[in-house]
Amino acid sequence: MDRRGPEPVRLVLKYSPRLLLCCRMMKQRWKEVEALKREALEAEQRAEAAEQRAAALQVELDTVCSDLRARLAAANQLVREQAFRLDLLAGSVAWQQHELQQTREEKRRLKAALLELQQKRALLEAAVEAAEERRRGQAL
Repeated sequence: MDRRGPEPVRLVLKYSPRLLLCCRMMKQRWKEVEALKREALEAEQRAEAAEQRAAALQVELDTVCSDLRARLAAANQLVREQAFRLDLLAGSVAWQQHELQQTREEKRRLKAALLELQQKRALLEAAVEAAEERRRGQAL
């Protein structure tokens, strides 16, 4: 045995160029397989990291959605309360308009009555003056 390896291997490699070529091709294929294994492992690691990010984003999304649902519920409650108050105000305004209309009608009736009383007063004053003039005329 010498430094170059056992004699049978050296002889086989020396006299079998096809075997040598085959070994070189197998070595190249082995390197390719190892590279593919590394790539697959890296891809799997990236996929796991992506899944973790997706899970974290899902948790964040759930939190945001829950917060938005709570805000929406609060806003809806506020809208219902405001609608109720607005309905009360609308009823109050309608009642005040009704009262205002009655007040205007009463004011018109009172003005008409006042005018009638002023006319009667003027007639009475004229009658009193006429009566006083007759009395003065009779007294003279």
